[in-house]
Amino acid sequence: MNEDTIEIENFLNNNDFELLKQFSNKLISQATASSKNGTIGFVYEKSLIKKLIDHKLRKILKPFSVHRSMILNEISPWAIHTDWHKGDKNPYFAVLLPIDFNDKNTHTIVFNETGYDDDWKETQTLKNTIWSNQELQLLSHINKSNLQYVTLNKTLKWMSRKLIGWDRKLLHCSDNFINETEKKTALVLFLSENEEV
Repeated sequence: MNEDTIEIENFLNNNDFELLKQFSNKLISQATASSKNGTIGFVYEKSLIKKLIDHKLRKILKPFSVHRSMILNEISPWAIHTDWHKGDKNPYFAVLLPIDFNDKNTHTIVFNETGYDDDWKETQTLKNTIWSNQELQLLSHINKSNLQYVTLNKTLKWMSRKLIGWDRKLLHCSDNFINETEKKTALVLFLSENEEV
């Protein structure tokens, strides 16, 4: 697979999606800071999640290992950031399965620009991008000056049972989902590309 973003509707069937929701709810209920933005990690290799999705992911992605596996518990929208710098040798893809978002209209927004650390803006040039009113509404939590450094690659709509993903070097953010729902949760995996032997 050579694309830098993926979207696969009905990636999970209804039964598997219900198992994912139960797994997520159990982890969140055990977390002490579940009222704040954050992630709750788990061991992918020993989890139910591996049994549910690993074989499906391996059909569509290059050979990979799972560097980090977590349930995202998002209370406020993420700003523009990169998922590149997580301590692994060959960062590859981030995949996300939306779990709970009250079936509202919400998205992950991926930009064309790349970043390799938290100082991503220092390596960018001003693009003076002209954003549509609809895009500005989705990005209303982002400082307008930051929006001048990025251009839109794809708006990935959240849907139950859907898989979305992006190259980890691509800058991305949440939409301003607080206009729609008070929180959202998702399964997130940071993948590393396995080296050819």
